[in-house]
Amino acid sequence: MASQSSPKLWDRLLELYTVVCLIDAQGRLTAVSPLLERVFGSEAVGSLLNNLFEFKRPAGFDGSYNAGMKNLGQLVLGHNSEKGFALRGQLHDYSSFGLDGLCLIGVPWLWWMQENNPDHGLGFSDFPILDIQMDQLFFASAQQTMVADLEKLNDQLQLAQQKIKEEGERRQRFFGHVSHEMRTPLNGVISALTLIKDGQFDDRTSTFIRLAAHSANRLLEIINFSLDTVNPQLDSISEDEEPFSMDSLIDDCLAVTQARALEKGLNLHRVGTQNFATKFIGHPRLLKQVLINLLGNAVKFTDEGDVTLSAVAMDTEDTDGCSIEFRVEDQGPGIPKDMQRQIFEPFATGVTQQTQKAGGTGLGLNIAKRCVESMGGHLSVKSEQGQGAVFRFNVILSVLSDSDYQQLMGEAESQASASLRGAVLLVDNEEEDLSLNEQILASLGLAVETATSGVGAVECVKGKTFDLVLMDLDMPEMDGFETTEAIRRLPDRDGLPIVALSAHTDASTKQRVIGAGMQGFLEKPILSDRLLSQLTEWVELQVDDPSSLPETDDRQINSEDPFFVSEIIERMKRDVGADIVTALVAKFLSESAVRWDSLQTALANDDLPVVAREAHTLGSSCFTFGLQRAGSRFRKLEAEAQNAQALTVDIELLAADLGEGISGLEMSVDGL
Repeated sequence: MASQSSPKLWDRLLELYTVVCLIDAQGRLTAVSPLLERVFGSEAVGSLLNNLFEFKRPAGFDGSYNAGMKNLGQLVLGHNSEKGFALRGQLHDYSSFGLDGLCLIGVPWLWWMQENNPDHGLGFSDFPILDIQMDQLFFASAQQTMVADLEKLNDQLQLAQQKIKEEGERRQRFFGHVSHEMRTPLNGVISALTLIKDGQFDDRTSTFIRLAAHSANRLLEIINFSLDTVNPQLDSISEDEEPFSMDSLIDDCLAVTQARALEKGLNLHRVGTQNFATKFIGHPRLLKQVLINLLGNAVKFTDEGDVTLSAVAMDTEDTDGCSIEFRVEDQGPGIPKDMQRQIFEPFATGVTQQTQKAGGTGLGLNIAKRCVESMGGHLSVKSEQGQGAVFRFNVILSVLSDSDYQQLMGEAESQASASLRGAVLLVDNEEEDLSLNEQILASLGLAVETATSGVGAVECVKGKTFDLVLMDLDMPEMDGFETTEAIRRLPDRDGLPIVALSAHTDASTKQRVIGAGMQGFLEKPILSDRLLSQLTEWVELQVDDPSSLPETDDRQINSEDPFFVSEIIERMKRDVGADIVTALVAKFLSESAVRWDSLQTALANDDLPVVAREAHTLGSSCFTFGLQRAGSRFRKLEAEAQNAQALTVDIELLAADLGEGISGLEMSVDGL
């Protein structure tokens, strides 16, 4: 305790310093400040100073009274390692002011404690208000707090980043699954419609089939664009340039949305009097996607009144192109100002209280925006709430002369009427897809073999030579990548063209395809109207002119050709199963009878286009089911009809060959 003769001085020292103690002549402490009592306990009073501290300075100071009197005013540095405490101060003699003994005054030695006891637990109250060490402690504490806060914030950011990454991966897996699940049934629908659309039906049935095929293809385009939009790995949507008629394109877009407009009692029409006599080359699929999306939204959100589409040629400095401004205007409830920017973002529906019944996924406008931008344009909206909306965009299109347009369209038609020549191995574990796609490939003139597994594909390649392998990527046990690797290891098969076949169209899958050494990628479902041009990169395109066929072509009529090759049916049984083979044969026999009657009628009427078409289909089907000799005769008949030559094929012999082949085919499936 402090000397009773000078309580005011002692109290003043405690206000100015936090380390204060009185030392008597024997070197014992007679009074200590609260900080020292807190550190050393109540037993500090009465203890020898040199038992509490080991002193570093001044030199030779041992904590005794006499040594202290010799070092008055000197810097004192001492520490207690056990307690993790150190002091920094001076020795003074205040006996003349009424304090008995030697007085040590100072503050905690912060540097030593930071180095030796970082968890010292000192606070601001343990330092004098004006002491510079308190400032150091403040900054050190603030620094530690900031570092801790930054580390905590960094942890939170890393956690949020990880969650975003996981959400993105889940989204990609979801849309990858959606892609496969949606495209797989569409493959069957489109392939089946492709196979039957050339059949002989009454006008009503043909119209229904055509509408179904159109709708299925539109649905596939929507799925493709939707999946492209939500795929962050894709920077743009790309399409090959094609020649097209603007008037026909606009009419098609209006026709797609006309039914819904009529159902709601809306007037859907094109405004303005301009018709486009010129033809263009550009991206008609993208342009159609944009217009159908905009018209569809306009019809969806409008309950009464008009929905109009205009397309007007604008002046442009581009001498090689023509700028077309498109406007889609509706008389719906309009779009609030605060929503007009976000409606172009993915999954933003723009739904208000007035439009919430319309629903929607919120992808349409984002898809439209991306399509317009990929064509070099900009999509904008102008709208007032309650006064409808106007969507506007410009694109610059290259103009085609009539002669260039006719030439390009003629080349397309010529290619469409051509066929392919080559042996193809089709690998797919989906039996329905396998049989339908086999028919489509055969209808293009290809000799098709199939395998339902990776192991089966490798065995086929071991024993036979193919011009091309179409490889499904998604197969159990041994997927398309593993199968490709196994084929590449076979002798003399490292250069065999292998093309991936998959409903997964994301960039990572296509990159894996390239890395696996495959030559290309085809999307499921196979679309026959574009397949021919795609396959010509790997197999030979031929126009069916007999003079262009080599004399050694194995599809020339040869008296040694067998009527029926039973191995083909046996192979089909192994690959797809007896039940499916029986169903396919029954379908072939039924359709062949109808087509044979149609061929007979066309021959009687000298209708060469129909003769060529029916002979082509019958010939391809015959080769598919092993009717070798009949297939050769049909192929020759098709070529002569296409080139308007005199028909030299003996129809009676053709009928006999067909009958013999069918007999062999029926015998091969008896008892299945």
